[in-house]
Amino acid sequence: MMFLTRDNVGYAAVEDGPNGGRDGMMNRAMIERFARQHAQITRAGTERIAGFTGDVYHVTLFEGGVPSPPFEIVVSADPRLAPVGRELLRFYASLQAPIVAVAGTTPQPYFAIREVLILGTPLRFGGMRLESLEDRPLTDALAALPGPVLSREAFTAQLTARVVGADDPMEGKDGSYNGTYPANANASDDPDESANDANPE
Repeated sequence: MMFLTRDNVGYAAVEDGPNGGRDGMMNRAMIERFARQHAQITRAGTERIAGFTGDVYHVTLFEGGVPSPPFEIVVSADPRLAPVGRELLRFYASLQAPIVAVAGTTPQPYFAIREVLILGTPLRFGGMRLESLEDRPLTDALAALPGPVLSREAFTAQLTARVVGADDPMEGKDGSYNGTYPANANASDDPDESANDANPE
């Protein structure tokens, strides 16, 4: 996956096939379980990663009152990382529609995790970790989009179709797909929900 901001428009490039990409991003079973869960988030100190200091949050998902093993999110408010955090938050917002399509509503854990992402740029999210940050001229080759540009609405519709099991008219016969969409929506555009009671501190 690649995120690119060009002319104040954010793009997310997704390349996938039967065993990865959007297939690994989410599926019906994953969302159905997510909808049954409740997130509890607690702040747990700080951690320095790739030269940046971030706040550590423990995320525990409960199902039927039984907690799952917690995972951690480390976010940094360093302004040098703000553009990266903005694009990740925009992409996270695009996942809400397919979740609602399956669950019928937006589960509390979605909002709880979003509240953490709003605080800064993730340095570590579960097993994913920032390794380095480069500041160099953006060449035409680096800025080239790898596939056709879809609207945010079209990308969301395709992701939703795959999650709920409907036919995806843009999918290749071999199950592969290569597309780019403008992720130019902010999480603040989402409906104002009060379902989040995690209140990370």
